[in-house]
Amino acid sequence: MARIPEHLVVAGMQRLQRTLTAEVLEWSLSRGLFPSSERATRTALVAGTFCCRCSPHGCEEEVEDPRPYRHAVRFLALFLSADDHGPDDASDHPARRIERALLDPGSAPGDPHGQAAQEFMRDLIADTAPSEVAPFTTSFTDHLAAAAEEFELTQPPSPPATATGLARLGLPDFFRLRPLLIGTEPYLRLWQLADHRPRPSDVDDAADEVRRRFPSAMLDDAVDAAIDAHAAGVRRRAPPLTELEAVAVVSTYLANDLGSVERDRGPDGDARSPNLVLMLQDSRGRAPGGQRELRARGPDGGKQAIEAVVRLHDATTARFRALEINLQMLDNRAAMLRYTGLLSGVVDGNLQSTIDYARARAAAASAATGEPESAPAGAPRYSAGPVLDRLRFVGTRPTRA
Repeated sequence: MARIPEHLVVAGMQRLQRTLTAEVLEWSLSRGLFPSSERATRTALVAGTFCCRCSPHGCEEEVEDPRPYRHAVRFLALFLSADDHGPDDASDHPARRIERALLDPGSAPGDPHGQAAQEFMRDLIADTAPSEVAPFTTSFTDHLAAAAEEFELTQPPSPPATATGLARLGLPDFFRLRPLLIGTEPYLRLWQLADHRPRPSDVDDAADEVRRRFPSAMLDDAVDAAIDAHAAGVRRRAPPLTELEAVAVVSTYLANDLGSVERDRGPDGDARSPNLVLMLQDSRGRAPGGQRELRARGPDGGKQAIEAVVRLHDATTARFRALEINLQMLDNRAAMLRYTGLLSGVVDGNLQSTIDYARARAAAASAATGEPESAPAGAPRYSAGPVLDRLRFVGTRPTRA
């Protein structure tokens, strides 16, 4: 089995997490998913961390059946490999190749990404049932189509255009695209399938009431867009999200956007990847819900954008908790507890992982420069850690160090 270098092992990593990380590293290397062993190793660490933290059961104790975890960590490796591309992939993005392999089993000869995706699906079907995998497969292919669209938006412009497609992306299209890019929906569907947690009926009965009790026009627009999110020019394949699922998806991408502002910002200050903080700073269109424009060129534009996204995350937490309480009061309480527990575990696990990786990046930057990550260098750098520490978890499940 592949060995994880000790200096890369996350502090407090549990035995199951170490095992999953090592297994997915060996799987990724043997299938050729990444261009280097270093890239594969770092990706395996991310996949193992998010798999454990965002699972219904965690990784602190031995689990009776490790197969759902193996499916989940391999999915995360595939998901991350589709985002790992270079100039040679411009004509045929990895996301497109995986999408073709899932839709046409005979389409992937000689393609490592496509072959790994088909192997993953064969193993998943063997542990579940062919008739039950459609919600996962359709949500995954929706994500892959969105990933390919994102790649096209970030390519250098062709004359007479002077800006990338991403630079011209307005907020309505951001809200349409971003819910798919985060990958939360297929991850939820995978656990519902592999861990036998089907979505109960009547889950949207309280949606309108909760929206009235916790009003936020911008969150309404973000949730509505998430429910039917689709790539441009592609009809959505997966069923619509429930209200609680859509709130969970919005919550995860808000936390990730706040945690990756510097990574997503290009040398010229423009976004290199869809990020709501940077979108609000650049303000390429009026914000949904009648919000006033936030201009990055002003002295406080960046700070205002960060505060707007923090407030929006607070609103998602309040709505999630209210919806969760309503669902757990229904007659089928046991099924609702399993359903809401899965969702809250994904939301809180994602937030905790994002916080930990922001701290790790800050520590690495400090060790390399001898200065705090936010030390000024011409202009103050954004430091994600203090902002992420302000975000609230939706549940009370103990966090994982």
